[in-house]
Amino acid sequence: MDERKEIHKAASDAIAAGGPIPEKVMDMVRDFNRRFPEYPITGQTIKQSFRGRQRAKQRNEFGISLNPKLNARLRSEVTQPVYN
Repeated sequence: MDERKEIHKAASDAIAAGGPIPEKVMDMVRDFNRRFPEYPITGQTIKQSFRGRQRAKQRNEFGISLNPKLNARLRSEVTQPVYN
């Protein structure tokens, strides 16, 4: 996983847990932004990452993320369960 994605994940995980973003993660953000000022991590990018993770989590079924564009096709090709 690339560094930017790891930082967004750490920040999103903290938000999902209901707490503040840890100082360690904020240090990682500042370091990243110092090294890559043309592609900074901002409050807005962290919010977008968090919302995207929430949407992906809602699409998960049995631990698998289904592509919404392929959902109907995949479901039509699955064998029906024998037992309910």
